[in-house]
Amino acid sequence: MCAMEAASRQCFTFIDFVLHCLKFQRVGRRFAFVCCRKADIDVNNRAGELTEEDFEKIVTIMQNPSQYRIPNWFLNREEDIKDGKTGQLLSTAVDNKLREDLERMKKIRLHRGLRHYWGLRVRGQHTKTTGRKQQHQLQKRANKKEKEANEKGKLIEYSLKN
Repeated sequence: MCAMEAASRQCFTFIDFVLHCLKFQRVGRRFAFVCCRKADIDVNNRAGELTEEDFEKIVTIMQNPSQYRIPNWFLNREEDIKDGKTGQLLSTAVDNKLREDLERMKKIRLHRGLRHYWGLRVRGQHTKTTGRKQQHQLQKRANKKEKEANEKGKLIEYSLKN
């Protein structure tokens, strides 16, 4: 296995050598451009033209952006609640952290967590005239659950009578 494949496995993804950093999940154009600039790599080159050293430079910059003087406001995880660190999350770690944050908000009954739980708009959007299809679908689900609960209750009552 070449070092390029090993480095791509460290970021939990495989690269088919089309673009530099954009093939990593959760790496946008701006962050990829900054990583290439910090590694002194021409942005117009194809990923297949990179040497193994260049690729390793990019991976180390992506994993430790603060060491390469990338500002904290540029990263996708500022001041983590558990450890207070700032960093760039790659691949499935972003999804896991988002899921953990939502579960924490629901657990401590934050307003934002409750809105997520109820399936309503979270970021202050108006809901009087928009989003009615979503409300209708939620009402359908609630009615369906009530019917199922009533049917189960009737089955239990019927079995108790016999």
